[in-house]
Amino acid sequence: MKSINIYSGNQQRVELEQLFQAQLPAYDPDGYFKPLPHSVMHQQTVTLIEELGHTITDSQFHMTDNHMRALGIYQFESQLDDDFNNAVTFFNSNDKSSATKMAAGKIQTVCLNSCITGEVVYKTQHTKHIMSRLPYLLGDAVTKIGQYVKHQEQMHIAYKRVTLDSENTDSQHQILVDHIIMEASRAKVIANTAIPNVEHQYWVPKHEEFTYDGYSLHRLHQAFTQNFQDKKYPYQRMARSSLDLQRIFNRIFAPQIQQVIDEMAILAERTN
Repeated sequence: MKSINIYSGNQQRVELEQLFQAQLPAYDPDGYFKPLPHSVMHQQTVTLIEELGHTITDSQFHMTDNHMRALGIYQFESQLDDDFNNAVTFFNSNDKSSATKMAAGKIQTVCLNSCITGEVVYKTQHTKHIMSRLPYLLGDAVTKIGQYVKHQEQMHIAYKRVTLDSENTDSQHQILVDHIIMEASRAKVIANTAIPNVEHQYWVPKHEEFTYDGYSLHRLHQAFTQNFQDKKYPYQRMARSSLDLQRIFNRIFAPQIQQVIDEMAILAERTN
C-alpha cells in the first residue's frame, strides 16, 4: 500500500475514538465563529468516499494543539490500476487559525500547519451556518473528486502506454529524453546537477518493475521521482515538482495521451 507523506513538528497520531472524544471550545451563539466537531468531518468524508462507490482501505488520524486541530487521511484503491491508491483528506481547526478544508489526490502532502496540497480542495469558514453549507459542499466535492480520480487513473495508464522509443531511432530517442529533462530543469523541477542522475535512472532504473512498460512516460516519471528521493526533497517540494513535471509531460505528449484515453473510452463503451 502506498503511503501518504505527513510532515509536522508536533503531530500526534490518534485513534478514531479520540477524534470523537475531542472537546470543543466554548461557543458564543451571538458570535461569528462556530466550532465544528472533528467527528462531523470524519462522517462527511466517509460519506463522500462511499458516494463515489469506493471502499476505504486505510485511514489514519492526527491531532495537535490540545486536539483543537485534526487531520483525517483516507485511502481507497484505484479501480483501473492497482499501482497506486487514491486518497481524500480533511483538515479541521477549532482554534480559529484556519478554515475547514478537504483535498483529494494520488500524491498527498499534508502538513498540520494547515497546508494541504491536492488537485481538488474545498474550504469553508467556521461561521454559525457551517452545518447548513456542508451538505452542498459535499455534493459538489463528490462530483469534482469523482472526475479527478477518474482522470488521474486514466493519466496513470496513459503514462504507461505512451512510449518514447516507439517511432524514434536510438538517436532520436536520446534527443527526446534529453529535451524533456532539460525542460524540467528549466522549469526548476530538478537542479542542473541532477540531470545526469535522472538520465541514468531512466536508462538503468533502480527498480526492475519500472522497466516492465518499456521506455514509457511512467518510466521517465519514476526516474525523476527516484531523484527526488535520492536528494531528500522536502515533501512539499516533491509534490510541487511532481505536478510541474506532469504539466510538462502533458504538454509535450498531449496527442499521444489523448489517443490512449480515447481508446480506453471506446473499449469501455464496448464492454458496457
